[in-house]
Amino acid sequence: SLTPIKVKKYTENKIVTQTILEEEAVTRPTNRFSPDHVPPQPHTEKFQIITSALNNVFNLHYEQNAPRQELLSLETNSTIACMYLSSNNLIQSMFEQITTILAYVKRIDEKIETVGCNRCNAESANPLVNNDFLNLFLIKTVEEVQNIEIKLMDTTFEKQMINLVSQIGGLNVHNFIKRVYARLYTNELATQYSWTGFRNNNPLQHLKLTKIIKDVCMKTFKGIEMEFEINFKIRKKKDLHSMSKRQFLRCVKSDIAVTQNISDQSEPFGKTRNIGNESDSSLEQIPSSETNNILQPSDQFIDNTKRTSIISIDKINDNDNISNLLNLDSDDFDRVEKTSLDIKLRKWIMEYHVSHNCVNALLAILISEGHDLPRTARSLLNTPTLKDHKIISIHPGSYIHFGVEFMMSKILMKHLDSFDKDITIELGMNVDGLPLTSSSKSNLWPILISFVNIQHLSHVVIPVGLYHGKYKKPTSSHEYLNQFISEMKNILSDGITINGKILKFKIVQIVCDAPAKAFILNVKGHNAYHGCNSCTVEGNFINNRMAYLDMDAPLRNNLSFREKKDEFYHKDISSLEDLPIDVSSVVVLEYMHNVCLGVMKKLLSFWIKGRKPVRLVNPESISEELCNIKSFLPTEFNRLPRPLEEFEYWKASEFRTFLIYTGPIVLRGRIKTTLYNHFMILSCAIRLLISPKTCYTYNSTAKTLLRQFVSEYPLHYGAEYVGYNVHGLIHLADFVMIHGCLDSFSAFKYENYLQFIKKSFKNARYPLEDTYNRVIEQINIKSTSVKFNYPILKHEIYFNPSVNKNVYETYYKEIIFEKFVINTTNSKDNFVYTNDHGVVKIMHIIKSINNKIKIEVLKYNLSPMFQHPISSGIIKIFYVHDILPKPPLISIDVDSITT
Repeated sequence: SLTPIKVKKYTENKIVTQTILEEEAVTRPTNRFSPDHVPPQPHTEKFQIITSALNNVFNLHYEQNAPRQELLSLETNSTIACMYLSSNNLIQSMFEQITTILAYVKRIDEKIETVGCNRCNAESANPLVNNDFLNLFLIKTVEEVQNIEIKLMDTTFEKQMINLVSQIGGLNVHNFIKRVYARLYTNELATQYSWTGFRNNNPLQHLKLTKIIKDVCMKTFKGIEMEFEINFKIRKKKDLHSMSKRQFLRCVKSDIAVTQNISDQSEPFGKTRNIGNESDSSLEQIPSSETNNILQPSDQFIDNTKRTSIISIDKINDNDNISNLLNLDSDDFDRVEKTSLDIKLRKWIMEYHVSHNCVNALLAILISEGHDLPRTARSLLNTPTLKDHKIISIHPGSYIHFGVEFMMSKILMKHLDSFDKDITIELGMNVDGLPLTSSSKSNLWPILISFVNIQHLSHVVIPVGLYHGKYKKPTSSHEYLNQFISEMKNILSDGITINGKILKFKIVQIVCDAPAKAFILNVKGHNAYHGCNSCTVEGNFINNRMAYLDMDAPLRNNLSFREKKDEFYHKDISSLEDLPIDVSSVVVLEYMHNVCLGVMKKLLSFWIKGRKPVRLVNPESISEELCNIKSFLPTEFNRLPRPLEEFEYWKASEFRTFLIYTGPIVLRGRIKTTLYNHFMILSCAIRLLISPKTCYTYNSTAKTLLRQFVSEYPLHYGAEYVGYNVHGLIHLADFVMIHGCLDSFSAFKYENYLQFIKKSFKNARYPLEDTYNRVIEQINIKSTSVKFNYPILKHEIYFNPSVNKNVYETYYKEIIFEKFVINTTNSKDNFVYTNDHGVVKIMHIIKSINNKIKIEVLKYNLSPMFQHPISSGIIKIFYVHDILPKPPLISIDVDSITT
């Protein structure tokens, strides 16, 4: 710091300020990454210097006329300070001027600091090494190592090496050492080196380059110097199962020594220390099979995938929770919340539907081992008590009402901050029957709701009411829906207040299959003469079947429904009329039951079991082709194709896959041309309506195709088979225009939740109470769900100079997005379609030092698979042609794939 200067004249005061500024300009480094960087002086230090100088001025003035008084800090109000200077105008003027100067200095200093930070951030994205320096690596021979050692005597070269090692970085010590040495040494050279020079190898421990790596590592991962000294033994080491007994005993002895040394320096138990490089927060897994030939640290390094901290084993108490032994890095898992043992147990119980008796036995074991846990499963899962079961009788069974506000509040409370101020939450509703067992008529009828316009909650399904009958469904829909309708009317009019925030709601979808739809609407069934819920078509009874042949009948609307203008359609008043909804458009025709389980299943039935003119000649060849396709279906397909012989046991998702993906391929050339062309009309129309990108722009085209399919259906299969499902196809495009693509108002998510209820059911004696308890337990677990930040990079590929020429780039095998996965090593997961380049093959997934992710791809030549009924290019079906030898790789941004 500067020595205070006694100022005698006003002009000299300017010199004081100028001297301070010049001194700061000299001491301020121009580069934050320079090893001799010195942080700038705080504002208070500089102000103290000027204050001292100003004090000298006052002391000089008052040293004979008044006792010495200490000058107030410059942070004190300037008007108070002026009281001491009123006796002399010159001194008062000096004080005002210096105060003004200091304010400007402070302002300028803050601006300089801001510019400096921005400059440093920019420099961190651009490595401070030149190409000539980078060309020295990879090091291939011992002579080149010696040459590097000589060059390191030069200070400039040493700084460049420090910058290079620092910017390579790593998640932890283990990962850091692997990444650095993989970018400095070739695998062949690695075999000629060991830590101490054992068996005529060249030693690493005395190299200056090794010292630089060690220093950077110790600086990056603070607090682990002892662990680093013990584990920094870079050698090729056999696996435990293949080493000799003597070597194995040496490893055991070394492990004991490591534990003792770490224990001596570790902090008290409970204050664990994180080890990790915060600059790289991707979820990465290090496959050991890819690093066998690379210089590796000792196995004592902490594995990246386990994320544990260094803990003194000697100081662990048997009564400590296991959660205290694990330390999930919240930076790397912005994505994953810290999870305790009891939360993990709850998730495990709900995921695998473990019985309470089994959980009680497990808890007893864990408690005996010193873990602080509840003694029963009911306490662990917060299972409701008997007084929470408010069961009422509804003929011919019983009903329990969960409560719409009660159930929704539990979910919405955790997401209040993500909602817009004036948002109206759109709800979907579902009613369906669920048989509990195959050996009885016992069944459940739950009332389910979901959130339609909240993207991150669109998959959430909540039960709000549940009926159980031993033999059949409720006799009266009014009794069944009474409590739901009463509560829902209040919610739709007044909203729900959660933590002082009022949320408005609106019912926009009621998704049911045909029998459930007829039940809650209180109308005729789907086999009645007036059975269509969308139009007033009158059916024809042909060969003991009800057929709806008229395609131009007037459409139903909300007014005609409420006024019951079609007296042959209505049975009685519907409870839904009490809700402020447009019944005709809100009660949807959804494609899971109508198309997948309806029309597509019937077509397969015709082709396999039907009359000879439409029957498949060789269904075995199609089944064989379906099995061959298995290995090419991406990971996103939950169910793989099964042979046609098992089609009666197919699930809706399997019929969906056959209709829009595998069917157009396996049926080509194996079925009559007229039948194939007719099938393709349906396939193309559904493909247009199922995509969010084409469901609106090609809606009229899809509607025309569906009407064509229905009109030609009697010619191929008979007029008597144009039933409720086939006729409903002509209305499907209209519902898409109202509600969006087909998947946005399908029953798939509701059916998935019904399976959860069925798997959770344990007690046949008390089905309602048991199901209610499981539902409440499950909704309590949702508050601890895992959160991820996408995309997630997995399986780092260590530096390979034949592939990667840039030491600042890291390659990965896999990248996980929110809705799909890309894997460069798996042929079924490395092809994607992009708007700019068409079909491409993913070759490399690359993450640069500034955390930017890019993907290198091979572009393929395409041609449409067919031109009729529409061009296959519209629905993204192509023939892929061979590419030229060694085509250039195209680099694309990862965002072009996600969108």
